[in-house]
Amino acid sequence: MPSLVVREIIIIRLENMTLSILGPSMRKVFSILVLCIIGCAEEKPFGLVSGTVKYKGIPLRSGNMNFLSTAGAAAIARINDSGDYTVEGSLPAGEYRIYVTPPVPEPGPPGKVVLPKRFDLPSKFQDPATSGETVVIKEGVNNTVIELKD
Repeated sequence: MPSLVVREIIIIRLENMTLSILGPSMRKVFSILVLCIIGCAEEKPFGLVSGTVKYKGIPLRSGNMNFLSTAGAAAIARINDSGDYTVEGSLPAGEYRIYVTPPVPEPGPPGKVVLPKRFDLPSKFQDPATSGETVVIKEGVNNTVIELKD
C-alpha cells in the first residue's frame, strides 16, 4: 500500500492538474475518490522462503535451489553443506516449479586449480521442464523440506 506521503504527492499533483477544470468542492470529491482508489488497491501477499533439499533422503551438499512461477517470478538460493537454502528477500505467494542447478565454481588463488564441489543429482532435477517438482509459497514464513525422488 502506498505511504501517506506518496498519496499526498499524488493528490497534490492531480489537484494541480485539475485546478483549472474543477471547482473547490469538486476538488475535494476528486481527492477523496483518488484516495479510495489508491487505498483499495489489493497488495499481493509475499512469503519468505528457506528450507532443506534432499535427494533420496540425504541432504544435498552443494548447488542452487531455483524457483520459477507461472506468473514470471523467480529466485535462486545457494544450497550449503547441510542441504539448507534461504531465498534472499521474498517471493510472491503462489505455486513454483523447482529445480536444482550445479554450484558455480568458486574462484581460487591465481595459478591454482580449484576443483568444483561434488554434485551428484540426476539431470532430470536440473531442468524446470523435467523436474516434476513444485512447491507452494504462502504468505509469511515458509520453511520447506524438499524431497527429490526418482
